Amino acid sequence: MLLALGLVLARRIGQRIAQPIQALIAPALAIGRGEEATIAASPVREASELGQALQHAQQLLREREQARQQAEASLRDSQSRLRMALDASQIGDWDLDLRTHVMHHSLRHDQCFGYTQPVADWSVARFFDHLHPDDRERVDTYMQGVVSEGRSWQLDTRVVWPDGSVHWLATHGTFLRENGVPYFMLGIVIDITERKQSEELRLNAVRLEAENRQIQEANQLKSEFLANMSHELRTPLNAVIGFAEILRADAAPLTPEKRNEFLGYIATSGRHLLGLINDVLDLAKVESGKFEFVPEPVDLPVLVDEVVGVLQAEASRKRISLVTEHDASLTDVKLDPARLRQMLYNFLSNAIKFTNEGGQVVLRTLPEGELNLRIEVEDNGIGISELDQKKLFTQFQQVQTGYAKPHQGTGLGLALTRSLAELQGGRVGVRSVPGKGSVFYLVLPRRPNDASLAH
Repeated sequence: MLLALGLVLARRIGQRIAQPIQALIAPALAIGRGEEATIAASPVREASELGQALQHAQQLLREREQARQQAEASLRDSQSRLRMALDASQIGDWDLDLRTHVMHHSLRHDQCFGYTQPVADWSVARFFDHLHPDDRERVDTYMQGVVSEGRSWQLDTRVVWPDGSVHWLATHGTFLRENGVPYFMLGIVIDITERKQSEELRLNAVRLEAENRQIQEANQLKSEFLANMSHELRTPLNAVIGFAEILRADAAPLTPEKRNEFLGYIATSGRHLLGLINDVLDLAKVESGKFEFVPEPVDLPVLVDEVVGVLQAEASRKRISLVTEHDASLTDVKLDPARLRQMLYNFLSNAIKFTNEGGQVVLRTLPEGELNLRIEVEDNGIGISELDQKKLFTQFQQVQTGYAKPHQGTGLGLALTRSLAELQGGRVGVRSVPGKGSVFYLVLPRRPNDASLAH
């Protein structure tokens, strides 16, 4: 009897507690769905505590939802401000999910490629299709390195718009990483065509200024050359005319010795004049590409002695010693003897001209490897500064410092020598120390091939 009474009592107590708790199930499910729910008060302590907990949870969720909405509104506002800033700056933006290959891009991005309306199916392939043909390989190689290394990049390239016009774009981008692995690309693109055009105009202006300066310098050099040439031509010509008139006038009896002396002056001046004219004509042939060489076997010691013999009298007047040194191994040489004499004459006459009285000039022949020969003319004259050395072997240029000033010339001899050497596959150069002397050298193939003589 007591047992039955206890069971009935327990059942009634359980129902009294369970019913309020069951009434909280529907509000709890609504809260779980993010919905507002009304939670009724309960006289049962357990149900009341559970209801209060649900109310607290609902309040927390409500506050979090408000915070989320505020954050989304703030994000939308920031995005709107960023979009306005990008649009005002004419900057297009884009991003690419490397996992899904989904790409987002702004209208300004599309406008940088020549589109007035948004392009729905933008892709990496479309980007490369727009690249200028001359830039595709360069950009492809560059971007392969960027992707493989996952590094930020900055690249200027040309693109072709749908209307065919070419524009310059600057692209900047970077990667987002997850556990060190790139999974997202994002970047910006800017049309820099006007800037590039301005740079090109500036570079063109610099080039034009440099060209104008070169033209002015060339005109100045030519003017100086014409003045020097006029002097150089007049001097021997006046000598020829002057001595010829003396001989013709015969106003005073001339001894045979005096007559021969005057005739010698005429002959020397005539040869000098002919040499000047030949230099000018030869240089004109070189510049026109019509210069011809006639190579034949050359006996170097004999040819060198011939050149020394021609200039021996000039050297003797200044008490300058002319010394020749020959390498006996230089036997198989085939060159144009007339042009070789001309080059050696220019070197040797310059050495005599710029060597003080009582000095020495050495002309030596040497092998330069197995295929070339080297000819050096060394003097202990005034020497040449490093700055003036750069002017040598250039048309119309002369050293105009110190002891060199009194020694006039056309400035053609060394320039012609360089041209003649280079046309035969050779080269010229100089080593010099001011106050101690100079070494001018000439390197030529012992047997030039036909290609090097085709001019």
